[in-house]
Amino acid sequence: MRRTLLIIIVGISLLWADSGWARTAFISIKNRTQHTVRVYINGRLRGFVLPKKIRRFPVKAGTIKVTIKDRYGKEFKRTFHVKPGRKAVWNFRYPPDIIKTLKKIMKNTRKARYGYLFINNPNPFRIRIHVSGKPRGVLEPYDTMEIKVTPGRVRVEAHSSHGDTKAVLYIRAGDFQEWNPFIREKKRAGTIVINNQSDVPLEIMVNGRYRGAVYPGERKSILTGVGSVNVSLSDGITERERSFRLRSGEKITWTVKPGDFGSSPSIVISNPMTDSAKVFINGEYKVRIEPGDEIEFTLKAGKNTVELKTDDIEQLLRIRVSPGDSV
Repeated sequence: MRRTLLIIIVGISLLWADSGWARTAFISIKNRTQHTVRVYINGRLRGFVLPKKIRRFPVKAGTIKVTIKDRYGKEFKRTFHVKPGRKAVWNFRYPPDIIKTLKKIMKNTRKARYGYLFINNPNPFRIRIHVSGKPRGVLEPYDTMEIKVTPGRVRVEAHSSHGDTKAVLYIRAGDFQEWNPFIREKKRAGTIVINNQSDVPLEIMVNGRYRGAVYPGERKSILTGVGSVNVSLSDGITERERSFRLRSGEKITWTVKPGDFGSSPSIVISNPMTDSAKVFINGEYKVRIEPGDEIEFTLKAGKNTVELKTDDIEQLLRIRVSPGDSV
């Protein structure tokens, strides 16, 4: 029993070690000051922490260098050694010897000329940033950008090939604000229009999925995806299939003409010879027919070949038929 339990524990440990989660650790910043602070981890800006708030940042386990910057440009650095799955906490407060210096700085910066805007890109694609109508650069997926702005109402916009979004923010002098411009990706779709000019109702299948019916003299529009789209129409007897290649926003019409659908065509075959004969339709053996007998066969719409063979005689007939025809 102990040996089995040991094997299970070792197996779980190996699975844990191979997983990405096992290599992830966390840094929690508890901001005990009255000011918003920026957080840099291993030299990269990761966001900011509001006054009296806590924020947790996932990091790769190991040696982590954390830098905190306040609105006055002061930097505070610490190094943490975090094991996989563990958490390190920094209760950030101003050291006593800096408080007097900060008070002097605050007097000199009460009339701050700028505010700061952090823009995080939560999308899996690039976005172009405009602030107050001016381009401010391109933000890579899941990256962060810091922009110095004039205090007051700030109009920010994010543009991409997948869509756009915008917001109006109020930023005070010396303050920090964060904006996460999530862009809902535009749906990419094409349209197939079935124009039924036949005399029978047709059932529609798109990529193997039933999409309803279209009745004689009606048109039906169906939204589909982009790329290759397979459409099949059936009247219960005859089925026709076509493939289309659609681009986003493209519309393609399939017009069904009179005679394309209807009852299956048929042919009556009689044996005028003195010997029994074999009947072949489109190269496929059907039946042996005796002298003087008549048998009706169903054909497919379009071109067909009918053969009547005996030991000595062979008759061949090539015909083209439409739905509803009788020969």
